[in-house]
Amino acid sequence: MSSNDSLSLLVCPATTAAAVAGVRAVPRPRARATFATLAAALSAARPGDTVRLVAGVLTPPEGGFIVRTSVQLLGAGTASTRLAAGVAGAPTLVAAAPRCGVLVRDLTVDAAPGAPAIRHESGSLTVASCRVRGGAGPLAFLHPPLLTLAARPPPGLPAALAASAGIFGGRLTVAGSAVVGAAGGAAVSVGAGGGRLADVRMLPLTRGALMWARVDSEDGAGGGGGVGREVGECACAEPVF
Repeated sequence: MSSNDSLSLLVCPATTAAAVAGVRAVPRPRARATFATLAAALSAARPGDTVRLVAGVLTPPEGGFIVRTSVQLLGAGTASTRLAAGVAGAPTLVAAAPRCGVLVRDLTVDAAPGAPAIRHESGSLTVASCRVRGGAGPLAFLHPPLLTLAARPPPGLPAALAASAGIFGGRLTVAGSAVVGAAGGAAVSVGAGGGRLADVRMLPLTRGALMWARVDSEDGAGGGGGVGREVGECACAEPVF
C-alpha cells in the first residue's frame, strides 16, 4: 500500500462521542474512519494505517488489545488517553506483528495483576512518550510493565519452519517513556526471548523512571534471566525499582 492509500482511524469511545455509531468512512486518499472501540479499529487496520485515540479510557477485551499489522497507535497525551487494565493475567496491549513496525505514542497503558502492561511478541515495536504502569498485588514485582518475547530462530532452522513454530524475531525500543513498576521489580524483562538490553538510559521520577532502551532478538544468545536482561531504576548490574 502506498503512503497515499493509508487510512486514518479515529477511535472515539461512545462515552466521549455520543454521535459516533459504528464506522464513518471518507473516500481515499486522506480517508478517515471512526470507530467506537480500539479493538474494532485494530481489526480493520491495514499496513501503514494510523489509529488516533481521543481523550478517554479504553478497556481491553479478554486477551488485551492485539496489534497484528504495521500501524501507528497515537494517543492524545499520557494524561488524556489511557488503556485500562483488563482481566487479571492478561496483558493490556500485545504487539504480534511479524516483520512489521508498530509505533505506540502519547498514551498511558496500565497492567492488570499478574501480567505486563505491554507484551511484545514479534516485529518492531517502539513505545515513545508513553506512561507504562505495572499491576498491583503482593507479587507485582514478578511482572514487569514491559515484556518482550521476540526470539531469534535457532541457527539452521528455515524461516518457514520457524514461523510455523511461532518463532519470530523482533526489536523493542523504549523512547522517553515513563515506566512505573513495583518495588523490587524490573521495568523491562526479556523473558525467554533471544535478545538483550542495550542503550539503556534512565532518569528517576517520583515514581518509576523515564526510560530509553532497546532489545533486539538478534543481539543476544537467549535463554533465562541475568545481567543485561532486566532493567529497573537503580544504577546497578540488575537495577530494580
